[in-house]
Amino acid sequence: MWAINGLYGVVNLFLFGRDHHLLGTWIGKLSLLDILHKIPWWGWAILVLIANIVILFEGAFRAVRKREEERNELADKLQPSLFIGSTLKAQEDPVGGAWRMMYFEISNRSECTSINNGQAQLLKITPPPQNFEWLPIHLHIKHDNTNPPSKTFSLNPGMTIHIDLVSKVKQAKEVIVCHIVHGINNTIPAQKYTFTVLISGNDVPSCEQEFTVCVREDGTLEQVT
Repeated sequence: MWAINGLYGVVNLFLFGRDHHLLGTWIGKLSLLDILHKIPWWGWAILVLIANIVILFEGAFRAVRKREEERNELADKLQPSLFIGSTLKAQEDPVGGAWRMMYFEISNRSECTSINNGQAQLLKITPPPQNFEWLPIHLHIKHDNTNPPSKTFSLNPGMTIHIDLVSKVKQAKEVIVCHIVHGINNTIPAQKYTFTVLISGNDVPSCEQEFTVCVREDGTLEQVT
């Protein structure tokens, strides 16, 4: 009841100010407010009830939406997530820089879940070199010295792994593709190429990334961005 009396008092105060302190033109424009003064007490009770119901439902909606956002955020953190860095890194000959290898990073952005049976494959080379019909093919995992080289890797939460893509000796006329299949040609003519790689793993969406590499005038490899 105090809320109704308060609202009724506010309306009366507003109407008093309108009638005694505003110009006639404004009084005419606000004449519809006289209807508020004619609303009986039970009408105000209904208005207050409706307002409370609206506020209650709006608060409940906000709470549900916030809980849903928190649930989705937690689900994203729990799910394994493959990420391929778009920038190639370079490893060079420490003595004289006679060769350079270009490699990229793969990360698991999940905070809780590991990625198993991860694979990095070269999917396409553009423009396609002649006599290279063996794509897709697995790429070499950096620092993997097993024989034969491993095709798969595991990534714990927050872990990063490096994958070798191409390498070249400065004076050579060919670029070496760092695949792991024995007995298959791994050289292509030294020129500008775009390499499309595919990364996959168990229970995680696969992803692709393109890297464009050219040969500089001094014979070293360089990424084109």
